[in-house]
Amino acid sequence: MSKRLVIAAALLALVAGSVLVACGQVAAGPSSGTNAEAEPSAVAPERASEVTFVAITDRDDSLERAQAERERQEAEERARQAHEAEWRERFPTDDYSNTILIGDSIMQQAGNSLYATLPNVTVDADSGRTLENGGAVYEGKSPNEGVLDHVRRDGGYYDRYVIETGNNELGGMPIEAAQEIVDCLGPDKQIYFVTMCSAVNEYGTEVTNASIDAMVEQYDNVHMIDWYGLVHGNESAYLRDGIHVYFGLEPEYAAFIKEGLDVVY
Repeated sequence: MSKRLVIAAALLALVAGSVLVACGQVAAGPSSGTNAEAEPSAVAPERASEVTFVAITDRDDSLERAQAERERQEAEERARQAHEAEWRERFPTDDYSNTILIGDSIMQQAGNSLYATLPNVTVDADSGRTLENGGAVYEGKSPNEGVLDHVRRDGGYYDRYVIETGNNELGGMPIEAAQEIVDCLGPDKQIYFVTMCSAVNEYGTEVTNASIDAMVEQYDNVHMIDWYGLVHGNESAYLRDGIHVYFGLEPEYAAFIKEGLDVVY
């Protein structure tokens, strides 16, 4: 009788243990699943916050850059307007009393048109004028001076100098002569070189224009009025003898000079 009780107790314990193991597995299953599902939901809000923060930061940076660019452009425009107003006060487009034009027969031929187009301007042009000497008037020697002679003795009365030369030099205007003109007039004067276009002196044209290019590139107060750029390739339409403009085109020449002078630098 006692033996049967022992066996029954053992069986009862075995069954109870199996039930406990089964319950533990059932309990562990849902808990493990819940944790696996809960982990992403716990991290997801943090990641979303990071993404939102980065997006807002990028947007703020973009707005700041756009605002800075607008302010830069506005500052540049104010500076440009101030410079233009200052320039126009010094160089109005209806009074050229502070401007002198020094040239040879090309400029001399257009003298009346230049005076009509540029109110109060001074034109000092002479037929046959070279760099060192005055030109030939009719058959005699001109009492006027050459281009270099003129600027060497200049008293600084004018603020702007328009230089048109090289046509009467077989070798054009060398860079040394252009440099001397710039040095004589100084950095406070605005200097305008008129480029040369001569169908009968191509070498002189090349030398003169190369000298002008060098001066314009080197000095802020030196500018170019590009007659060559306008005429080259259309010489037959502008030049009656390969050098001088056709009679009747003087107003166009004068208007071209004015256009070059009216640019704000």
